[in-house]
Amino acid sequence: MRNIDDRNRLLLCILNICKDVLGRLPKVVGIDVVEMALWAKENTPTITKQRDLRDWPVAVTVTESDLKVTVERELVSQAEEEDMEALLGTYIMGIGEAEAFSERLKRELQALEAANVHAILESEPLIDEVLQGLEAATNCVEDMDEWLNIFNVKLRHMREDIESIETRNNKLEMQSVNNKSLIEELDKLLESLRIPSEYAACLTGGSFDEARMLQNIEACEWLNSALRGLEVPNLDPSYANMRAVCACLVLVLFLKLHKQIVNILP
Repeated sequence: MRNIDDRNRLLLCILNICKDVLGRLPKVVGIDVVEMALWAKENTPTITKQRDLRDWPVAVTVTESDLKVTVERELVSQAEEEDMEALLGTYIMGIGEAEAFSERLKRELQALEAANVHAILESEPLIDEVLQGLEAATNCVEDMDEWLNIFNVKLRHMREDIESIETRNNKLEMQSVNNKSLIEELDKLLESLRIPSEYAACLTGGSFDEARMLQNIEACEWLNSALRGLEVPNLDPSYANMRAVCACLVLVLFLKLHKQIVNILP
């Protein structure tokens, strides 16, 4: 290459092609991008357009103020360019000192990295405190998990006790219902075995006089029908196993009646 301008033109053309094809700028190593951007701004060429106006060619010169370049085709954006100009105006006086400015930026970058390292080292006690806090929180979580397991065991035992109490309660309720039903059935049985008072008086203490003979006959007929009612065909099947009790009651009545008859007969 003949000079730096030719180099910068070639590099600028390559970068614009890369940005058009790839959609982004490639990483540039060994070349100061700031210096190239400033060079590109100062060496923006004027564009001459040829257009036909009534078949007469007219040369139109477009200056930098008239040139509209979109952001996608610029090397750097307008905001970045303004930031670089402000930064260059703060640190350097001219373009010739760009290399010194680049070196200064590198030194400041190294200083910032060193400061970051020192900040990380200084924050080590804070990191230790955070780690201790995390360890304490982990211990608390483990303790809570242990307590939850204990409560779960106790609740399981309580559930088992409640189920046992409910089972016993159900059994007691069933037993109460059964006892009530049994009492009702016994009342029915006693009602069927109960001897009316007028018949009981005739059968146990009555006389065989002619005047009371009709009442004695009625009492005997009732006793006969009661005895037939205690036989299996006429007896409720649920009372079949209780015939021994019925027989005992009938035997008592028969013995009393027999004793009375024996005392009356000469």
